[in-house]
Amino acid sequence: MTTRIDVHTHFYPTSYLAALERRSDIPRVYRDGGLRRFVIFPEEHADPRIGRPIEDGWWKVAGKVGFMDENAITQSVISLGNPWLEPFEGQEGIELAREVNIELGALEDATGGRLVGLGALPATGVGDVLAEIAAIDEHPSLRGIVTGPRITHLMLDDPELEPVWNELESRSLPVLLHPQDGVGLDVLEGYGHVLPVGVGFPMETTAVVSRLVFGGVLHNHPDLKIVVSHGGGTLSALVGRLDAAWRSDEIGRTRLPEPPSRSIARLYIDAITYAPAPLQASMAMVGQDRVMFGTDHPFSIEDADAVVDAMDAIDQETVDSIFAGTASTLFRLH
Repeated sequence: MTTRIDVHTHFYPTSYLAALERRSDIPRVYRDGGLRRFVIFPEEHADPRIGRPIEDGWWKVAGKVGFMDENAITQSVISLGNPWLEPFEGQEGIELAREVNIELGALEDATGGRLVGLGALPATGVGDVLAEIAAIDEHPSLRGIVTGPRITHLMLDDPELEPVWNELESRSLPVLLHPQDGVGLDVLEGYGHVLPVGVGFPMETTAVVSRLVFGGVLHNHPDLKIVVSHGGGTLSALVGRLDAAWRSDEIGRTRLPEPPSRSIARLYIDAITYAPAPLQASMAMVGQDRVMFGTDHPFSIEDADAVVDAMDAIDQETVDSIFAGTASTLFRLH
């Protein structure tokens, strides 16, 4: 049986869910009788009963491992899901980051190596972020970090984050980059979380990565290991246009001395495209050796069968690389 490593799969430790449940504003966890619901989008806040139910796969090891068994997944690189630690300030944010990472780091031993973790970063300042990166790197069961479109409330191309990129690059810690709120929510209203997740999330990813590219972060840190969620958003459809925009405007070339497609080709991406054509486009953008299997479990948009079926026309060597080879090397897995 082919080894399958899931590099995009989320887990919400009990300490984190408890912290969200103490909040009254989004993002928060809402009690609906005996059911907990995850409330993150404005429409859900207006009527929290349409928030997503928190099922066992969100926070119980048995639920996560059960999903893996059902889908022939050998090992999962689990990460905290949005909104990560951005809502939590001061000492609460620092302590919660440590609690969350300790809980995630304990799961490798608890599951015989089937679950390893990515650490989460506090949103309380660059100094605290650097301290937590060091702690994550020193933990034997944490293999990188996860972040949304901001680190400690700063856009990822902000010059204040240069020490963070230096640290991540020097430690060779992979970064899973994930959307948080979506963009254009005002024109996506009226469809629950369907359009925010289906359109707003990949567009947010595209915008954030484009800032990383045009801000010169990827060019200046060529050894950064960044994994972009959801097949790279819509980057594969826009990479040529981004090159054209760079050529057409001197402002873009002042911070980026090479076509953006070259920086984009240094990225890793997950294979969560759900269909063959976008998967092929993503592979053409970064190379087949920089694409890895993912599921986006436990969210409702998860469709592991569609992710697998999208590989039907790909040769077996590439399939093996997507399923396990690249992830095994990148995340130093056993």
